[in-house]
Amino acid sequence: MIEDLGEVIKKINCTPITINQSERLNTTLAKQEKELEKFNYILDSMYVDLKLEIITKDEYLRMKSNYSAKKEMLQTSIDKLEAEIQIVEQCVSIENTYFTAFLKHQNILNLNRELLVDLIDIISLHENGILEIKFNFENKYKYIIEFIGNNA
Repeated sequence: MIEDLGEVIKKINCTPITINQSERLNTTLAKQEKELEKFNYILDSMYVDLKLEIITKDEYLRMKSNYSAKKEMLQTSIDKLEAEIQIVEQCVSIENTYFTAFLKHQNILNLNRELLVDLIDIISLHENGILEIKFNFENKYKYIIEFIGNNA
């Protein structure tokens, strides 16, 4: 099943839509980083204007407050974009640890310690006789299934 998911993800990652999403995120990040540099330059030049007495101290403080607030909002936006890019790169790739661990154990005939350590987080036996198994990569699997559903 995991091998099939890997093939589906390879196909999705080669589609123009997925490539465009990655390009869009990187382009937006580059634009926002350039805008952040512009705000830093403006803030620096306003200080020079204050020292040369081109603007008053009140004007400087008002403009500094305004640009600093814009700069903070832009930095928050950049942080969110970087996190989104990181998620896209990590979770939707067949090279991640999730696929590697599962593909390493294809066609299992016997249960062994290495398999349990790689794939299973906790095994619980409840009083009512129900056996509960929590896999290491449960959330990654759910995310990948959701990704495939959204991009089918």
